[in-house]
Amino acid sequence: MRVMIMTDSYLPTRDGVVTSVISQRKFLEGMGHEVVIVAPDPGEEHREEGVYYFRARKFRTYEGYFVPVYYSRATKLVRELEPDVIHIRGVALMALKALIASRRTKVPTVLTYDTMVTDVIDRYSPVRLPKRMLVKLAGIYLRQELKRPGCVIVPSDSTGRELTEVLMVRPKAMETVPTPVDT
Repeated sequence: MRVMIMTDSYLPTRDGVVTSVISQRKFLEGMGHEVVIVAPDPGEEHREEGVYYFRARKFRTYEGYFVPVYYSRATKLVRELEPDVIHIRGVALMALKALIASRRTKVPTVLTYDTMVTDVIDRYSPVRLPKRMLVKLAGIYLRQELKRPGCVIVPSDSTGRELTEVLMVRPKAMETVPTPVDT
């Protein structure tokens, strides 16, 4: 199977999403699957061979994070690489690009919801508003976004309950898959 992982966060950034993407890639390739990573471009000095990058700029409120705010060729790339599935890691701009490309190409998507956005939104939001307002806006956004993938993967049952019971997200399907740890 050819899996395209489209992620909002990748090397040189060091965070839980990046660690999970690297583990996931290693695990899937170990099972004989082909994995393609698509990520925001961190600049020429940090590019990794074999990774597809979308032009991005530094995100001023999150050190080491890059945001693909520019036009991208996501649909064209999906058509060229012909993945069997697009695995979305994150809920920001790369997720939107992946969902649009999926809709245009009919390639199915799954999305792993790695970060409880409402817990950290006040630290990373580019717009300064009271936290309760940011949480409310994030809930509206997540309800719209997370109903689109074929399945939303959460790292724990409690994260799934937070999405469905507190934020009222209604995904097509939801599965709990704990974050992998390379022992």
